Amino acid sequence: IHLNLKNVRGKKEAYVSMRTTDEALPMVTVSATAKGVDFFRVVPPEVNLNKMTWSEKREFSFEVSSEVVSDFEIIGVETAAQSLVVADPVRSNRDGKTVYQVAGTYGPDADPRSGGGVIKLNTKFEGEKGPTVRTIDVRVIAMVDGPMTIRPGTFLPLGRIRAKQGVSKTVEFEPNDDFDLQITKVEV
Repeated sequence: IHLNLKNVRGKKEAYVSMRTTDEALPMVTVSATAKGVDFFRVVPPEVNLNKMTWSEKREFSFEVSSEVVSDFEIIGVETAAQSLVVADPVRSNRDGKTVYQVAGTYGPDADPRSGGGVIKLNTKFEGEKGPTVRTIDVRVIAMVDGPMTIRPGTFLPLGRIRAKQGVSKTVEFEPNDDFDLQITKVEV
């Protein structure tokens, strides 16, 4: 029996039933049970900053530990978004196991189209075959209101346009913050 535990959390069971020619034991059932665990545990599993404005700055934190290895290092932190800043992770020890507290900020000037970002934590630990490196991805989710709201949106569907009749549409620009919005030029 081979149990594939990729992307499985919790218990997984498998059974194989075999018929035999033995009159005393005409059928044999073999069962296997395995428990899938995350190599690294992130609490909370993702950072949800909810709704915020483009000029806001929010703080967040999460904890990283492992159920598989008792000692590991975070050797690097990467983020793609400039508005996503992560401080150096703080290492501690709880019940003989390594635990990291990771803190950071998101914003200001966060891109409203990005929906947040991803923090990549590069880890190193002693595995069966020597030093091993793994990456942990932690998603930061934020619904960012940009500096203005454009109605009906940034794409203006004109629909079917009949010859010699034309079509007209209205676009509204409304500032979301306390700044003076001036439209200096419009091009189509």
